[in-house]
Amino acid sequence: MTRVLHVADSMSSGVGAVVADIVREHTSVEHEILAYSRSEDMQRRVSGCATTIRGSRLSVALHALRRAASGEYDVFHFHGVRSSYVRPLVKLLGAKVAYSPHGYGFLYEDIPQWARTAVRTGERVLARFTDSVVAVGASEALQAQMASTWPKATVLPHAATSSASGARTEPNLVVTSGRIVPQKGPDIFEEIAVGLEDRATCVWVGDVDPHAPVGAGADGQPTLSEYKTGWLPPDVALSWLAAATVYLHTARWDGFPVVVCEAADLGVPVLVLETDSVRQDLPCELLFDSAADAAARVARCISDVGYRAHLVDVTTDWRRESLAARARQLPELYTFEGGTNRSGNAGNGRRFLPNREQVVTYSGVMDEA
Repeated sequence: MTRVLHVADSMSSGVGAVVADIVREHTSVEHEILAYSRSEDMQRRVSGCATTIRGSRLSVALHALRRAASGEYDVFHFHGVRSSYVRPLVKLLGAKVAYSPHGYGFLYEDIPQWARTAVRTGERVLARFTDSVVAVGASEALQAQMASTWPKATVLPHAATSSASGARTEPNLVVTSGRIVPQKGPDIFEEIAVGLEDRATCVWVGDVDPHAPVGAGADGQPTLSEYKTGWLPPDVALSWLAAATVYLHTARWDGFPVVVCEAADLGVPVLVLETDSVRQDLPCELLFDSAADAAARVARCISDVGYRAHLVDVTTDWRRESLAARARQLPELYTFEGGTNRSGNAGNGRRFLPNREQVVTYSGVMDEA
C-alpha cells in the first residue's frame, strides 16, 4: 500500500480541515501527519496517526527530511508554503512530492512587491522538484500554472461538512468567520455592517490573533469588538453559520476558504469578495466587488425572499458541482506517472536532523476535540 506523509504548516483552521478530510476519505493509501502545532492548534483530530512537532516550523521541515531519508514513505504531501521549502531534498531522496499551497505567498498584500516577486521566483524553482500541485480551487490551479508549467495541477475542492446542531433563530443575521487579521478584511466587513445600519445583525465568528500584540488591530485594522463572538467550539460556530441570512467572506487573499463551503453545505447563500483567489471558482452572482455592493445585495436578501432563494439555488448548484469534481479527483490524487515506488533507502540522514525526542506522536482513532 502506498504510504503518504502529510507535512503541514499547522493543523488549525482550514489547512487542518483539508488534511483531515483527505485522510478520512482517501482510504486506499496509508496516511501519517507531521505538523507544526501550538498547544491549541491540534483542535481537529483525525483517524489514524498524527505527529506534531513542539518547536518551530523549521523543525517540521527537518523532521520531514528525516522521514524522507528513512525511505518509509512513497509520497510527501506538503500543505502550506513554509514547510515545503525542503521539497528539492525530499525529491532527491527518492519520494514523490505533492504540494498544496493553501494560498500562494506571492498573493500576500501585506508584504512589499519585491518580496512577492522573490516568492514567485522561489515557487518557480521549487516547482521543478514537485510532481503534482493539489489545488483547493481552480483559481489556485491557475496560479500554479502561471507560476510554473512543470508540475501537473489537480483541483481538489473541499469536502462536505457535517450538519450543524442547535441552529440559532436570529432574524436578518449576516455572518463571517475566521481570525481577525488584515488579510481577512475586517475593515471591509465593518464598512458593510455600517452600511446596513439597523437592517441586519452582523456577527464575526472568531477573534483577533491570540498571539498578536494586545491593542488595536495590525496596521490600524479594526478589532471588531462590537461584532465578534470570540473563539467558539466548532459545533457552536457552525450553528451561527446555519442561522445566517447570508454568509459574507471579505478576505483579500486565500487558498479557497473552507468556511464558504461549510456555509453552502448548510444551505446558506454566500457572497464573497472578488479576488484572484476565488474568481475562477465561484459564479459571478456570488461575488461582490466593494463594501457598498455587498451591503446593497445583503439588504436585498433581507427584503426580497425571492432574491435570497435565487442565491441559495446558485450556491447549492455550485457546491453540488464542486463535490462531484472532488469525487472524481480523489481516487487519482496520488497516482503519478511511473508509479510511486521509491528507488530505495537513501540513507538515514540523522547527522543534521533533530532528535526523535522532540516528536510527540498520537496514535489510534482521534475525534473532534
